[in-house]
Formats: sequence, C-alpha cells, structure tokens
Amino acid sequence: MTLFIKYSLGAVIGISTVVACLRGEAGDLKWSFQAGDSITSSPAVDSQGNLYFGSLDNKVYSITPEGLVRWTRETGDWVESSPALSPDESIVYIGSWDDSLYALDTSTGDIEWSYQTESLVYSSPAVGDDGTIYFGSSDTFFYALNADGSLRWEALVGSEIDSSPAIDAQGNLFFGTLDGYVVALESNGSEIWSIELPDVALTEDDSKAIISSPMLSGDGRLYVGSGNAYLYAIDTADGSILWKYRAEDVVDVSPVMGVDGLILFSSRDGYLYALNKDGSLSWRTMAGIDYYSSPVVDAIGRIYLCSYLGPGDNRLTAFSSTGADLWSYQVPSYIDSSPTILMDGAICFGSSDGTFYAIEGGAGLSSSSVWPKFGRSLSQESSLLGYSVPSAGLERIKNISLRGSPQGGAENIISGFVVAGAGQKSLLTRFVGPELLNYGITSALADPKMDFYKLAGGTNQLIATADDWYVEGDPNEVAMVSESVGAFPLTEGSKDASTVVTLGAGIYSIVASSADGSTGVGLSELYDADTENTGASLINFSMRGVVGSGEEVLILGFVIDGNLPRRFLIRSVGTGLEPYDVEGVVPDTQLKLFRGDQLYASNDDWDTGGEKADLLEVFYQVGAFNLAEGSGDSSLSVWLEPGIYSAIVSSVTGETGIALVEFYQIEELSNN
Repeated sequence: MTLFIKYSLGAVIGISTVVACLRGEAGDLKWSFQAGDSITSSPAVDSQGNLYFGSLDNKVYSITPEGLVRWTRETGDWVESSPALSPDESIVYIGSWDDSLYALDTSTGDIEWSYQTESLVYSSPAVGDDGTIYFGSSDTFFYALNADGSLRWEALVGSEIDSSPAIDAQGNLFFGTLDGYVVALESNGSEIWSIELPDVALTEDDSKAIISSPMLSGDGRLYVGSGNAYLYAIDTADGSILWKYRAEDVVDVSPVMGVDGLILFSSRDGYLYALNKDGSLSWRTMAGIDYYSSPVVDAIGRIYLCSYLGPGDNRLTAFSSTGADLWSYQVPSYIDSSPTILMDGAICFGSSDGTFYAIEGGAGLSSSSVWPKFGRSLSQESSLLGYSVPSAGLERIKNISLRGSPQGGAENIISGFVVAGAGQKSLLTRFVGPELLNYGITSALADPKMDFYKLAGGTNQLIATADDWYVEGDPNEVAMVSESVGAFPLTEGSKDASTVVTLGAGIYSIVASSADGSTGVGLSELYDADTENTGASLINFSMRGVVGSGEEVLILGFVIDGNLPRRFLIRSVGTGLEPYDVEGVVPDTQLKLFRGDQLYASNDDWDTGGEKADLLEVFYQVGAFNLAEGSGDSSLSVWLEPGIYSAIVSSVTGETGIALVEFYQIEELSNN
C-alpha cells in the first residue's frame, strides 16, 4: 500500500509539470527521421521506447525514442513487412522481398539467422509466448519457426498470404489469403477450419482478396476486412459468419477495438467506421482515403488514423471516441504505415517519402482495449496468449481530493458529491493542513475544519461538523480506515480534520474552511471506505475553490479502481458561475489532465474544438449546467483506465479568482 499512498498524495501535492512544459501542443511535430526510401512497415516498440521498422531502401532500422539512429541492417530487397519482437525483446523478426524472414539482435542489428522461403515475405510475423514465429509467404505456405530459426512446421495454403496472423488465447492461428479465404490452424499446423468469403466486388478492379490482418476480440470473435468491401465478424470456434457490414469501398486495413468496445476500421471510401458488437453502425466520420494504415487507440479513447485527402494532402488525424475531428498533422506524401503510440504519447508512423514522423499526442497506447492497434501491442506479437476477459462491474471512484486555499466565506473550498443506489456508502473525509508541512508545502493551513450538508427540500441542511481529528469522535477508527484505504497517516494530536461517515442516496456538500480564520493551502479528501459492494456508489463530484498561482492552483486528484475504463466529463468553470451569483471568478480557466507526471489531455475554451457538439450532448446527459459560448471555461470528455490521475485548474491570464472543477461519470449505452 506504500506505493499507492505515495502517488495518491503526489497527485495533488507534488506533481511535476516539467515534462508538460517541455512538450509541444498535441498535433505538433516532435521529431522526424529520414530513411532512404518509402516506409510502409509499421513500427514495433520495445519497453525502452526504441523503435524498429523496415523501408523500401532494403534496410531495417532501429531508432531511439528521440528519433536518433541506433543501427541499420541491410537485406536483399524491399522490407514492407512490419516487425515483431521476441518475448524477451532480444530479437526483432521481420520479412523481406528477398524471400526471407530475418531475426535481428535488437541491441546491434546483427543477423542471428534468416529463413529462406520460395517467394516474397510481406506478411508480418506473429510470435507465441514460447518464442515460436508464425508468418505467411507469397509462396502460398504458412510457416512456424522455432526460436533458433529451424522449421517447426509448414502448411500449404494454396494462395499468397499478405494478411498477418493473429494468435488467440488457446494458441490457435488465424489469417486471410489473397484468394479470399480465412484460415484457422492449431498451433501444430492442423487445420481447424477455412471459409471462403463471397465474391461481391463493387467494381471490376475489386476482389475478395484479404489483405486486412484479423483482429481478435478475446471472447471468441474474429474481425477481418475484405476486398469485397465488407468487414466480417467470424466465430473462431467453427468459422461461421456472425455478421458482415458493407462499407462503400475496399477494406484493406486491419480493424482495431476502441476502449468502449466498438470495432474501428477505415475503407477506401474515406470513412472511419465504428461498429457495435452486433454489427450495427454506431458512427462514421469522413477521414480521407485509407489504404493499408490501421487506426490506433490511446488510453483516453482517442483514435488516430492516417489518410489521403488530395495531392500533397496526407494526414494523421486525431478523433475523439465518438468520431469528432480534434486535430490533424499534414505530410506531403501518402502513408501506408500503421501508426503506433510511444509511452510518452507521441504518435509515430512512416511515409512514402522515407520520412518517419513522431507527432505530439498525450496519452500512451490503450491497455484496456483488447486490440488497440495493428499487431495488438507495441511489440506487435499479435497474440492473445495468456489473455482472459476482465470482470466488469468492479469499476468505482476510489478516492478524490482537491488542493486549494480557503479564503473564508464564498472563497472556502466547497466539495459536492452524489451518492446513488439503494444501499449505504461509508466514506472517509479529511481536510488536511498541518500534515502538508511534512510534504514540502510551506504555506499549509494551520487549523482546518469541515461542515457537512445534505440537500433536502431545496436547501442545504447541516448534518455534521469535523474539526481536530485526534480529539473528536473516534481517532482509532479514523486511523484504521485511513490505513485501509491507502491514505497517508496524520500525526497524532495534529489539527487536521478527519472523520468517517455513512451516507445514503442523496446530494451532499462539504465546506472546508479555516477554524481560526488564517489562510493557507489545504487538501480536501474523500475516500470510498467500503470493502465490498453495498449497493451505493459515488458518481459525481464538484469542488470549488480559489485559483491562484504557484502552490495555490487548484489540483483535483482521483483514483479509479477496477478492471475496465469508464468515460468521464471533467470541467473547470470560472465565468460559467456568474449566472449563479458567484463573484470574483477566474475569467479564463485552463484544464490539464495528468496521469503521474504525463500530460494526457488539456483544454482551454470548451467551445473552440471539434468536440463542442459532443460536449453539449454530454452536458445534457449527465445533468451538468450549460456553459455559454465564449465563456472561457474548459471541458474534457475522456475514457479513463483504472489508475491515479490529477487535473490542474489554472488561469490562462494569470488572474486569481474562484473556479469550480467538476467530475462526472458518464453512463454509456450498451454496445450490444
């Protein structure tokens, strides 16, 4: 529990913004690297952030996370294949048009071995947990190699293989062929089934060829695109087609899965599609023509896609989880390389002019989506071995805290929250001042105090008060519950305020103030103290305080528990409070969302970006009051994976004043 305590406290007390200050805005060029020819290979990334990819200059490259060359290795022909890393990351595997699959040392680029087939290798390899390498060749064979490069088995498929294989949790293999078959093999090469997709080409130039690499859902479904313009959902057990969805042109790309469970793919018709699990359309948005570049999904649900919009107009575009166009970065040459996302959030891809780009992003690759990118993971092993479907329904807001400076009266810290459900919710509430001196806050509040209110009959009724925790109530209970929820300990005899309360459904508020009238920085905290599901949950929070400068910015920290991500609305409101008779507000707020010291997302002016329409819909959905256009208030609608986060509210103009930071859980409609 010590690690949890450290970072939970750090989220609101000592967060570093150095990284954020050094980074550019999302959509800015971070760096670029020049190879000798076109890059269609999609990069693999190791745990140190080093990248690996091939080029049509016949070379394999490894570059650092900063875009500096580590090594290059010459092959005998074009390298269109995308690489995959061995389980221990010591070897990178990649195919070449010289008919070979190469095993290269990731540290030096030295050739450990190569395996010669009878024709081109442009299918990308998949790697099993035991080190077995699987790949197809245009010689119509599918191969399984041992980690030392020796042949384990080969299977004659009878058609060229461009589609890269995927491995399910049982070790079974799935891939497509250029004559329109989807094939399933056991790990020993025995055929489980093969099905021929129907030839329903849209034009004479189209076919049923499968270039798309399959995506596995983890629950017995395989998704793959076809030259006949359909995306198929196939039962992995028997090969039966569960449903098919028709785009308006060829589907060359490999589908991926969003954090919300939607199936994402693009087509030569220029659209990015999002399908529900039953095959119905959730949404689609025009993105530009896309040939072989698959989307990639980050940890807050944003989708990145490369496409062609016209001569000299090729773009990486960022979309929200609902399809809103957020920003784009334009490059002069077309992009066939599927993008990936580095650990610092940079989006990387190659282009046909030989340039490899890293564009500023935000959040890293999604870890909650079962298949967020081509090749599934950064190492691109394309495998679900060891994967089990996570248990849903365990998600909850574990704790939330706000750091600010109560000034008295309307400038005190006011926390509001909603308890929903039929049961009772036990909460540990604290307003910490003196203890902050032990964590480097020199201007800590000397004597914190809390007053509890419940909204009843249209008025806020005082239901409890908490002052010096060690001389009021049961200090032993407070200490034990604090330890159980991972809250940092309070010094015996300190004047920090803390108590344990049990509340039923309702709307509550806590006014955090100074008992002796002095000023200083305080930390208002709310912890879910229940150890099991009681039928009650915390759903919405708001905290109001003074936005100053330096130590006196508002910092909202929160912890999300469970296995799966949830979608949240986070707002920082200044001017938007004026219709509610709040004076002295911040005229222009800025909101920055961090996980650790990594800046995930930011917003300044909720109504100026591509998500305006989506935000208005979310405001209505969660019951948040409206914000006027041009108000200068800020909003983020994001999917958040379980973890520790902080949101910093500051003033764009440097002026001080009152601001409200809000945190709403968005209830999503079923994805069927």
